[in-house]
Amino acid sequence: MAPAGGGIGAGRLIVEVYGPGNQIPADSCAMARAFWGVGGDCEEVQVVGKHIGLVQHTADGRVDSLAAYRYPDGTVVYLAQSASIYQAGTAALPKPPLTDAQLVNLVLTPGFKVA
Repeated sequence: MAPAGGGIGAGRLIVEVYGPGNQIPADSCAMARAFWGVGGDCEEVQVVGKHIGLVQHTADGRVDSLAAYRYPDGTVVYLAQSASIYQAGTAALPKPPLTDAQLVNLVLTPGFKVA
């Protein structure tokens, strides 16, 4: 987890990876909503034929939105973001660091699949 910002505030990007054999649901949206139990509005988005769960408008102050992808071997990658750093007392960004399109494309970054 690292702060993201350009001097006008600080947000956060979070990447979490779970190796094969995890108990995370296979359905794209159920998988995405399972991240830290944030829930939220979800839609399945396809990028280059891959199914990604995109959650927006979570009910959790720690995360504004996130994308989740399951590789064929079962590895799950989450990329979450927020316009602020939860309970840090720092100024927030005017909006989350990434657009939805950037979020769903970046969750497929091969370097994130470390499991």
